[in-house]
Amino acid sequence: MYEHTRSSNREERCAQIVDAGALQPLATLLREGSEVSKQLAAQLLTILAANSREDRCEQIIKAGTLQPLVKMLKEGSENAKERAAHLLRQLASGSKDRSAQIVDAGALQPLVCLLKAGSVRSKISAASALGRLASHSDQQRTQIAKAGALQPLVSLLKEGIHDAKFFATVALGELATGSEERSVQIVNSGALQPLIMLLKRGSEDAKAEVAVVLRILAAGSEDLRARVVKAGAPVSLLSEVVPVAAASAAAAADAAAAELLAEEESTKVCGCEDICPTLCQRGNLKFERSCNVLRSMCGFMSSCAAILPVAAQAKEAETKAKKATKKKASKVIIKRGRKDKSSHVNPLNG
Repeated sequence: MYEHTRSSNREERCAQIVDAGALQPLATLLREGSEVSKQLAAQLLTILAANSREDRCEQIIKAGTLQPLVKMLKEGSENAKERAAHLLRQLASGSKDRSAQIVDAGALQPLVCLLKAGSVRSKISAASALGRLASHSDQQRTQIAKAGALQPLVSLLKEGIHDAKFFATVALGELATGSEERSVQIVNSGALQPLIMLLKRGSEDAKAEVAVVLRILAAGSEDLRARVVKAGAPVSLLSEVVPVAAASAAAAADAAAAELLAEEESTKVCGCEDICPTLCQRGNLKFERSCNVLRSMCGFMSSCAAILPVAAQAKEAETKAKKATKKKASKVIIKRGRKDKSSHVNPLNG
């Protein structure tokens, strides 16, 4: 009862934030803010997208967030890349159209690069995002495979920590769906042995997902089925038809992603009015303070001493920054004009 009430309150607060007009300033911040501000904006948008109706994800995309997020994936710090991947996964959830927009925005290649060379947490975020993008259509599954995701996903399955193995398994299962060719590529990449190991020693959620993946691979052809059995998969497991398994594994993936986000949020700076001094030394202070206060309102952070009118605050900071830039430029022009006049020599006085 308490969890339901807390979830309901969080959704209500998120709705109030969106209704106050926060999305557009946050999208602007993704494009033009400091490195820290961009990360905070991505975190907050992920929370808003996770605690919402589907139309809010549409609103976030319409605010112009996709291109800045792809740029963050390409050029940002490890933390920025991780948060961009988190948000893209959330935006892709439950919608073939939104997933297609994310793919069309150019997200696949930087996600695969992150999967290959990112930090542990970045690789988990990338695998999670790719698995979600692959869940909606065969066309997107083909595009992800052609982008080079299969081998790094198998490597993550072999070498990653528990969460990495889980999300790699989810993504491989999605990519194997509906294609013998992709299933053969996954098996040839060496996925069977680590899958069997995870089936024996993984968590219950991981075992359930591995069972689904092995069934999908075995269903591709008689040769694939023989290879799956030879690798050590129980024949009885492959004969079972458990429609609920895929759904429960997908729900487990959502829960695991939410847990990762909540864990990350709990380690960040507080949302109080006396914001962390390290942030005060950065640019876009009002934006950063606003983002932290908003995150607190969403229920992921400690309570604030005073809630700032965030959307108005962000817009005000943006306007003042533009005015200050124009004023500075005008002063430079006037100063140069005066200097030119004073250095001019009158020929009659020469």
